Amino acid sequence: MGNTSVNLTGQSGDRPLEARFNFVSPEYFEALSIPLTRGRPFTAQEVNASAPVTVISEATARRYWPGADPIGKHLGIAAGAQQSESDVRERAAVTYRQYEVIGVARDARSRWVWEKDETLLYLPLPVASPSGQYLIVRTEGNPVTVTNTVRGTAMSIDPMLRVSVRRMEETLAFQMFPFRAIAWLSGVLGMLALLLASIGLYGVMSFVVTQRTREIGIRVALGAKPEDVVRMFLFQGLQLTAIGVVCGLAGGALISRLLAAVLIDLSAVDPMTFGSVSVFLTMVALLAILVPARRATKVDPLVALRYE
Repeated sequence: MGNTSVNLTGQSGDRPLEARFNFVSPEYFEALSIPLTRGRPFTAQEVNASAPVTVISEATARRYWPGADPIGKHLGIAAGAQQSESDVRERAAVTYRQYEVIGVARDARSRWVWEKDETLLYLPLPVASPSGQYLIVRTEGNPVTVTNTVRGTAMSIDPMLRVSVRRMEETLAFQMFPFRAIAWLSGVLGMLALLLASIGLYGVMSFVVTQRTREIGIRVALGAKPEDVVRMFLFQGLQLTAIGVVCGLAGGALISRLLAAVLIDLSAVDPMTFGSVSVFLTMVALLAILVPARRATKVDPLVALRYE
């Protein structure tokens, strides 16, 4: 992989654009499960003939041809794309070879897991490819067995080959560690916050209902049914709980936007999490209202009237 200068057909070449590129084989997209949203991948014939065709990412299509269908469009790619970026910049005059866009692939992350590629061109892997190539193997079985098979096959071709086989998880583990640590810490703090919120909510709602024991006694003494009294307290408690849940959802959505900036592909609003926490706290509030209210309705009205 590397960077190269590109020039869009019909535009001035005074200020060439720069894009990231990668040489791949036709099976590359299937092996890494990168779907093509439009067009098609390379064919074996195009690869063998080094045909001037390219598959671009969605971000590249939006950047170079916003609002237009890039399939069939042409762009010039610097003839020194096989060289390093510094070699290309040192060339006195850059010549461009015209490539036809035949497909658009879903955006990927080729360098860092937290950064999608702004531009990415997939070019057919040359027959006489430069050194340092990678072979990607996708398996549904035991990866350890496949690892040994790949290493043995490579050594059988040339015992002098330098072969290094690693699982994708091992390659990404180092980059993912800080994000997993942040996610783990956030989860622990979230559970502690939920526990404290539940205890506080239960205590406050229970205290409010208990303080109205005298009122409950008066209502029962005047002929109110205990079920009606409990229903009234549940309704009033649900009103307070609904206000709290709405305020909590608004604050949670704001905080989650901050977390989305430091975690990978975290949705700012997670319906499952927000909904489950809201239901849980609502059940805690109902329990905190129901228990003291039912207990108060069973107290003798004379005792309840003397309650302070």
